Amino acid sequence: MTKAQDISGIIAQRQPLAHKLGEIETRLNTLCQSLGRLEQERQR
Repeated sequence: MTKAQDISGIIAQRQPLAHKLGEIETRLNTLCQSLGRLEQERQR
């Protein structure tokens, strides 16, 4: 295989992981926002 084929193969293998990490990041951001709102309520 050529280097270009090797790189393409690596990228193809990592795409599902990158997508999954994007979903996790979104959920973590939502959780962080919820915790911020909860903290505001607690301080009131």
